[in-house]
Amino acid sequence: MESSPVEKEKFTRRPKLDKNKGKKENFIQRKLKFIISTLNVQTLPSVLKKQELAHHAKTHGIDVICIQEHRIVHSEILLQEKINGYTLLTSSAWKNDINAATGGVGFLLSYRAVKSITSIKSHNQRVIELTQDGNPKTTILSCYSPHNNYPEDSIKSFYHDIFAILDTIPAHNFLLLGGDYNAQLGPEDARFIYSTETNRNDTYLKDFMLQYNLIATNTALCYRKNRLWTHKKRMAKKRNLTAS
Repeated sequence: MESSPVEKEKFTRRPKLDKNKGKKENFIQRKLKFIISTLNVQTLPSVLKKQELAHHAKTHGIDVICIQEHRIVHSEILLQEKINGYTLLTSSAWKNDINAATGGVGFLLSYRAVKSITSIKSHNQRVIELTQDGNPKTTILSCYSPHNNYPEDSIKSFYHDIFAILDTIPAHNFLLLGGDYNAQLGPEDARFIYSTETNRNDTYLKDFMLQYNLIATNTALCYRKNRLWTHKKRMAKKRNLTAS
């Protein structure tokens, strides 16, 4: 029996409406495309896998990839590696009860993305933040939520930390959160979704989005069903979804 898929979300603040004209204000304008993506890499310890990720980022012109579950354990608060013209910044993974590496968040950054960084901070094992210069400035978070079968206190603690972090980010900043939230949004939550059922984490995700006026961008467009799947896990027991 296949497990239900979970959605990896990418969030942005909603553009405000001009009350006088009924038109959207300018959100963000760039002369050149700047692509930001998110990916649960499910392990990234080998040089070959890192090179493969950088290769695909370059091929598709991606400037920032928010990374979850790299499973790289290190003593540094932030570890920096150069990979084929890209920079990999990671916050350490941790060891579970059987001493296996688990979790870990980070960013893969193009050269021009690195040039515009004004700050980067590892908040904890599940959240890392960077801010880029511009008008407005751009703040990006890479997040990895506890699974749905974790104790509920773990989920509450994760969102409590996220709330505290977002309260420190200026409202003028363009905010984007790339992550694996291990939640399933249902048909009552968003327009274009894959799952017809929700899970426990859905409630926390919905409340989070409402409180901070966020949209899940991978539910904003209608994709064909066969375009939602990216790959099957080993043993073909579970398929994964990408964020658009």
